Amino acid sequence: MQGPVQACKVMATGYIIEKTYDYSAMNIEEIRRRLKGSLWVTARKDWGNTGVPAAVMILIAPLHTGSAIGLIRRATAPDIHSGQICFPGGKIDPGETPLQAALREMEEEIGVPGESVEIVGHMPVTLTKTTGFVVWPVVGLAATEPAIRIDPKEVAEFFWIPVDILENVRRLDPEASLPGIDFEGRKIWGLTLRLLVALGRMVDGTPPARQGYAG
Repeated sequence: MQGPVQACKVMATGYIIEKTYDYSAMNIEEIRRRLKGSLWVTARKDWGNTGVPAAVMILIAPLHTGSAIGLIRRATAPDIHSGQICFPGGKIDPGETPLQAALREMEEEIGVPGESVEIVGHMPVTLTKTTGFVVWPVVGLAATEPAIRIDPKEVAEFFWIPVDILENVRRLDPEASLPGIDFEGRKIWGLTLRLLVALGRMVDGTPPARQGYAG
């Protein structure tokens, strides 16, 4: 069971965060209430690009210390995403919806069954400029802390970050060049960081918008 986080540093020019997080900023009910008015009910196919379609699951769950967001570190492999910190997710198979793909990938990669997660909604589609993926983010809430069973062929590590981190990353400019944030020795950057920035703004009441490019 993960305890309070001691420090998080945002490594962007002119913007550094160092503080203690305790996971207790918001409970699941408050997160649901805040997101209901910002997320889309269904995934919108509003990107006129021919990139590779993919979906990710932004899983939020109550720990004994408070609410947290689940992230994974990809297993080392001859792959463009090898070793990266990201949300559970992957390519959308032919005939799948973004929601179906996000639920399938979550269960395959971290062992959390789709029926145990409440789908709150969809964030705006995002195009990764370096890898050519068109990504549909899905936000799901777990009623209790889920049992995690990673697939070691795909996932090297699963860990939680406190929702309290959103209070600070939401202040970052999603269009700026962000080297990343250091979270307990793990570097979070690119698409994952930009989705956290966008999620933080939505929790704070900022309406969703087309996200554009991410690293």
